[in-house]
Amino acid sequence: MKKILIILLMMLFAFLIFPRKIGELTEVLKPDNISVFQEDLFVAEGSTFYIYSIENLHLKKKFGRKGEGPGEILSVPNFPTRVHGFPDYVLVEGLNKIVFFSRKGEFIKEIRKPTGTTQMLPLGNHYVAKRIIPSEDNRTIMSAIYLYDSEMKLIKSLYNQRFVQQGSPPNLKLDMVSDFINFRICDGKLFIEESSKGFFIEVFDENGNKLYEIRKNPEPVLVTASHRDQLIADLKEDPWVKPQIKALGGWEQVKKIIKFEFREHFPAIQNLDISDHKLLVQTFREKQGKEEYIIMDLSGKIEKTVYIPCKVKVSLMPQIMGVKLYAIHNQKLFYIKENEVDETWELHAENIFRE
Repeated sequence: MKKILIILLMMLFAFLIFPRKIGELTEVLKPDNISVFQEDLFVAEGSTFYIYSIENLHLKKKFGRKGEGPGEILSVPNFPTRVHGFPDYVLVEGLNKIVFFSRKGEFIKEIRKPTGTTQMLPLGNHYVAKRIIPSEDNRTIMSAIYLYDSEMKLIKSLYNQRFVQQGSPPNLKLDMVSDFINFRICDGKLFIEESSKGFFIEVFDENGNKLYEIRKNPEPVLVTASHRDQLIADLKEDPWVKPQIKALGGWEQVKKIIKFEFREHFPAIQNLDISDHKLLVQTFREKQGKEEYIIMDLSGKIEKTVYIPCKVKVSLMPQIMGVKLYAIHNQKLFYIKENEVDETWELHAENIFRE
């Protein structure tokens, strides 16, 4: 009996710690983005959207239609759509508008977005979005976070930093150690990670007033020659970049028109998420093949640091657009990956709150 109990405990431990496959998304062929809210998994695929039970991948609802009419979503190449769940509605973001649906997939309303905005999310009675803009002297491309009112009129700019790509062929420069702005919303507060300033997070209220900041001073992570080689290799095999390389005449031709820039150190923050009222800051630090996550309360007090073995690689264009094929929820990292043998998409889960 004692041996059986020990075996059962070991099985439970393995179930909680190690990655596990939940099931297959048999209806999905080419997902753009996923998110998790409460007990539902939301998947965007062009103009079609799915709601699954996160427990067993039972398909609860499939909805959406391509077009430009009321409730329709304009789906274009290289512009991934996004979907987010909320208590009373589902928010879908397309190229030129955001659309509100009921949890049953019924059209409620839509709002036209300002030109060029992406990653739009509600913040109280206002909206937050990202936009690529020129600098004041028109010499640098910037990535900015803007706050809009309910009628999409600009309230204020909250933050901007240098974009990963500068110039144009034949004088194109690409920052190979990419530093993207990430922002998250929780309890009516906006959290913006500003890693161009170091380990720095600013927190705003729904009117764009600064509430407080979170600043840490971790040891910088050096960009080594091995890192540089791997970044180049990843770029050459990137699903979005690879066709561009071919269209330009091959890698040797690409090197003639693009200057690949490498900074001395990685940014202090790679990504920012919020789950169960905890800040989860992913850094570029690795240990024994595992990635570092710093878990803090919403005030910035560090509770623990964990390392997880799962690497969720994201293509360059989705990174620029801020979309991803993973979500952190209920102390777990949920991610989908393609099974290349039978060409199906699988949902996997991993507990990241355990040390």
